[in-house]
Amino acid sequence: MLYGEGVDYLPNHLRVLHLNSLGSLQLVEGLNWKDMRYLKSIKLSNCHGLTRIPDLSGLTSLEYLELSYCNDLVEVHPSVGRLDKLVILKLTRCEKLQMFQERINMKSLETLYLSDCWNLKFFPEFDGDMKSLKYLDLSHTRIKELPCSVGNLTGLKSLSLAGCRNLTNVPSSIFYGLQRLEELNLSECSNLVTFPAKSESLPPPVFSTTLSRLQVDLTNCRRLEEISEFPREIACRLEGCGSLERVSYLSKILKSKDSKMFGRLDLTSCQRLCDNLALLMTSGQEAESGSEKLAALLTLFFSGAKSEEFQVKFFGSPLIPLPNWFTCRRLYWELITREHEFCIEIPQNSNWYSKGLALCIQSRFSEGPYSVYINGVKFDEMSTWRRQMVWVHYIPLVTVIRRLSECGMPPPDMFRVMFRFGYNYTGSRKPLEGSWGVHLIEDLEEESR
Repeated sequence: MLYGEGVDYLPNHLRVLHLNSLGSLQLVEGLNWKDMRYLKSIKLSNCHGLTRIPDLSGLTSLEYLELSYCNDLVEVHPSVGRLDKLVILKLTRCEKLQMFQERINMKSLETLYLSDCWNLKFFPEFDGDMKSLKYLDLSHTRIKELPCSVGNLTGLKSLSLAGCRNLTNVPSSIFYGLQRLEELNLSECSNLVTFPAKSESLPPPVFSTTLSRLQVDLTNCRRLEEISEFPREIACRLEGCGSLERVSYLSKILKSKDSKMFGRLDLTSCQRLCDNLALLMTSGQEAESGSEKLAALLTLFFSGAKSEEFQVKFFGSPLIPLPNWFTCRRLYWELITREHEFCIEIPQNSNWYSKGLALCIQSRFSEGPYSVYINGVKFDEMSTWRRQMVWVHYIPLVTVIRRLSECGMPPPDMFRVMFRFGYNYTGSRKPLEGSWGVHLIEDLEEESR
């Protein structure tokens, strides 16, 4: 094992080589790497002047390779893309690197980071069996599109393209192969207009109950106008997407009772989208009042209320009352108390699987933490509250009963829902202004007529 800066000799039996701020490059450039077959780990940091990674084909035991802040690196030898035992490859903040490899075939590779390589324009095709790759980070590079072979990375769990401002196309076709993908980060991709890119030759999406929702971060994609048909159930972060006008999946909720809501959806920056969704609910007739718009949006969201919990946030007005079908609802103008309880009786012989609790909060001011309790058990909390935000939370009754039973409680004949508000960090004691409500959803279409 060797760590250091001023090194002039490397033994052939070396296992680990970590060098920082290398002043002289003669050591690295003059090594006979083919004789270092026992080397398992290489880390070179801040090696200014290092312009190329040499032929490493002799490093048959290498498992870890990292080059970070090597600002003069412009070339990576093709042998790096064929290191069979390499598990982790990190090339981060190598600012002059424009091309990594043409093709890579690394059957043991699990992690590939090329983040913050500002000038990287070309990304390689994946050859052969690379099912081991789980984490791929291409954030803050200059790539314009992903190679089609990315769809063959069947073991991929996380894909980050954050800050790729030249990226214009993320084809939906690749996601049919990425069935294990859990996280997709596209935040700050300022040239994305439609996601994913449409294709006429794709089969219809299949929503498997064995797959968790794909978490998609589209924060600050300011030119994004449409989220089109997607082959997986997704949960989206949409903060800062002020140009967003259409979300295909939300529109489908109106047409299909089989469609389910997103797990979490923040629409507080998506005023155009909310206006368009309200128009869909009112058959193209613009809502005459804020109350009609609020009722239309809530009706849409709860039309997707099935057997899974979800939350939605959007911009509203706290002085607008909740719809009439919120049978337990209150409008507060100047209220000092910070706890509000509603009681919901359970109908006899209830089918738990066809019902759920709908919770809604609107507040005028940015408040401190809030919590929601059901029969004394905490079900939700939020540390901060955005000004004039509407928060909606749907919880299936089977979920409520399961969580109560985990606390040793039998199925109740009444739900006591408590909203508890704290004070913000400034210690302000100003009164609350807003409205709160809870409702037992059975058949929303009947109740909202």
